[in-house]
Amino acid sequence: MKLKRIIACLCAVMLVGCGSSDKPSGSSTQKGLYENLDGKATLGEVIKKMNNDVSYVKSDTDENGNIVNNEIYKIDNHLCFVSKSVFEEGAYNTLSYTITQGNNFHSLYLGDDNTYKYDIMNDYSHIVEKIHVDYLNDKNYEVYNVERKDEDNQIVLTIKLKMTEITGGGIEETETRYAISQIVINKDGYISQEEITYYTNDQFSETSGDIKTIKNSDFNSKNQKDFEKEIDLMKSCDGLTDQEVKEKLNIITEEA
Repeated sequence: MKLKRIIACLCAVMLVGCGSSDKPSGSSTQKGLYENLDGKATLGEVIKKMNNDVSYVKSDTDENGNIVNNEIYKIDNHLCFVSKSVFEEGAYNTLSYTITQGNNFHSLYLGDDNTYKYDIMNDYSHIVEKIHVDYLNDKNYEVYNVERKDEDNQIVLTIKLKMTEITGGGIEETETRYAISQIVINKDGYISQEEITYYTNDQFSETSGDIKTIKNSDFNSKNQKDFEKEIDLMKSCDGLTDQEVKEKLNIITEEA
């Protein structure tokens, strides 16, 4: 696998996940949790909580059946990412394993001798500073409407928006897309799931066929020592075969 392709895939994963807003309906998930806020205000507060209060989160992304397992750490007030995925390439299931830490980009790639090579580049420029993009204040997003629904143990937000996203063709290539995002807020006030359905126009009358689902879990359960162990684990895979690496990482696949 070529390193440029790995970087492009990683950037697409990192980039997510003023209109009218509806008043909340139903019962509150937890007393005081975003109480008496409309949809738009709730969205602003939950994004603020995700970006300010989360020091670690396991975040699994499924985009049209392509699954990427991410771990996001906040270390010294900067975000670090560990990303693992397996995708079909011809008759094989190919592993993508990357770690970003500021300008340092660690990667594991399969060499010509069919063993994995560890590599690090120190001029990585696609720095991400927020766990969740700020839909309301980021210039690449325009929110048309936010609806809020309160259920027994969670809040569900439905958001219509326009976004400018990085495409898979290259780090600097973008496209304008329309989407309806449904965010689920758990009883602790964190975003536990977001499902983004893409549309072909701003009338949201026809889907493009693309769906992205992000599931978040294990909030604040790991720290910097765990992140450093992940770097050591990647380095220990240098020189191993595809099967040896997958066994070491406890990745189970079915070859086509």
